[in-house]
Amino acid sequence: MTTFFQQVIYDFGRLIIFFWNTKGQDYIKESLSSMHSTDQLPCAIIFQSARGFGKKTLAIDFARMINCEEPEKSINHSCDSCVRVESMTHPDLVIIDTTSKCSDTSCRSCKSSKSISIKNCVISELIISKAKYKPFMSKKRVVIIDEADNLTNISEESLLKTLEEENDHLIVIILLKDLSKIQETIISRCQTWKLEKLTKKDLKLYLEEMYPESKKQVTDILSFGETSIGEAIEMINHPIILESKKDAVKKIINMLDTTMFEKLKYSKELSILFRKDRELVMQEINLWKNLFRELLVYEPSRESSEITVLIEDLYKKMSKLKVQSNLKKVIKIENSLARNANPLLALDNLLVSLEV
Repeated sequence: MTTFFQQVIYDFGRLIIFFWNTKGQDYIKESLSSMHSTDQLPCAIIFQSARGFGKKTLAIDFARMINCEEPEKSINHSCDSCVRVESMTHPDLVIIDTTSKCSDTSCRSCKSSKSISIKNCVISELIISKAKYKPFMSKKRVVIIDEADNLTNISEESLLKTLEEENDHLIVIILLKDLSKIQETIISRCQTWKLEKLTKKDLKLYLEEMYPESKKQVTDILSFGETSIGEAIEMINHPIILESKKDAVKKIINMLDTTMFEKLKYSKELSILFRKDRELVMQEINLWKNLFRELLVYEPSRESSEITVLIEDLYKKMSKLKVQSNLKKVIKIENSLARNANPLLALDNLLVSLEV
């Protein structure tokens, strides 16, 4: 039986255990393994998902598999190429993101501290110019473009030219959240894989295996509803983030059964924050949504924490019909805010209409 960490693959008739750092995504990993073992690798791949699903880890794992020189040593990560990939010192692995800069110290684009885009100069230097040459020490040169939602129009055009000129020695792996943020012509030249969240059961199994001393934190994290593995690890490693999320959930639960004055006051606070930090408010709206979704599938557990006690109390108070009604209202307001509705009016309507 394979675990989160390993997968059986065949390499020229030999049975090999390849150890993945990526958790879950079994179908994608099996497909990538099959493509590798049959030497049918695409020139370009897209891994698409929301933040925290493990896109970058999967891309690095695949780069490690592609250039592994001694598959039998994968079991203890002692292959020289694998070690270099994991330590980010492999000469044939390039990772590009919004922080990447070209080597020209006078480049105005790279000097700009306000820029949060992937610049054309970076694409030109790290992909286009290197595509002309064979890999330094491996079978393939692998370029990973992280946060590809932030490619500029010009850098997209440059990337497209490279993808049009298929190169047997180059694989480009594009990581992004939203496919609509990249040109259709680029997508058409890539093999696209959409990552899925781990089930709650698998996430619990993994977190308890990796963090046996953090059972209470794991219980709280699982009670938040839909949580990605990246978000879960971040909360365990940074307790202040976990406490902040717990405070937000407690505030939301208390807000359901408070006075109209407090609800409207909270709505005003959120609307002011929305104009300053839209993403933060949308994250809080997402907490509302996940709370009601969690109530719809809630099952009492022996494991309890401060948050699970509050959720259980709420579960006993609210009928399923009310939970469903509240969930629909939150989704409607979330969509309205995404379409630039008046935040104060939208949030007022939401807070006033929620039922216990």
